Amino acid sequence: MDYSDLIRYARAHRFLPIFAGILVVSLTSAVLGGVTVSLPSLGAGSANGIPFRKELPLLSGVFLAASLGGGMSEQERVAGHRFRRTRCLAFISLSVISCGFSFVLETLAVDVPSGVVFVRSIITWLGLGVVSGQLGGARLIWALPVASVFPLVWFNSGDWDWTMRPAADVQAWIIATVPVMLGSLLLYVTRWRWSRLARGAKRHH
Repeated sequence: MDYSDLIRYARAHRFLPIFAGILVVSLTSAVLGGVTVSLPSLGAGSANGIPFRKELPLLSGVFLAASLGGGMSEQERVAGHRFRRTRCLAFISLSVISCGFSFVLETLAVDVPSGVVFVRSIITWLGLGVVSGQLGGARLIWALPVASVFPLVWFNSGDWDWTMRPAADVQAWIIATVPVMLGSLLLYVTRWRWSRLARGAKRHH
């Protein structure tokens, strides 16, 4: 692996501003995360106090998903193996580093379980952002993450609210894993891979 490829990719895809934005989100959560925002809850039929840190990871997840975009995102979908390997390694590196810093800041501000929940929320919204971007294009990376907020806030989602479940809650981790796996699959199945699979299926028939 030529690490100069990673550096060029990171520069072209605004990794430094994205990472800076994620740090700002984490610092905001550390300082103001305990502030509650009163929002209407259809499930309870009354105002629902939402901790500010509950929804802040959405921004970090969308920022990370946006690192896959850019002015050449459509052309990159049909890029060669070397470029796709570089993109994969760069994206994973940025995601791991960002989640690591977010975990440390949230842990210092609250405790370890809160840090784990914060990172789990980032991962969930990151997966939704990747899925949204792959299905609707780079300009719609935010669509599914934002759409997922409404049932969480307005219906008191309870058992499947990954932002409020305990750090070790299995169901919440399954919810986080599903969009990540689906997003990874959509990233892997490029147009040329899909065409090759389609041609192979036709031959078998």
